[in-house]
Amino acid sequence: MRDGFYACFTDLLYDMELHPALDSQVIEILIRLDYFREFGGNGKL
Repeated sequence: MRDGFYACFTDLLYDMELHPALDSQVIEILIRLDYFREFGGNGKL
């Protein structure tokens, strides 16, 4: 997923929904770790 192109953060979230191992807790942790910084800051996400 990291190498894929996503026009916006919601496109990435939709793709992540297809993988059961990536639940909301994991996504929140990744946001806090600033993993998605290309889509905006933690406050925005």
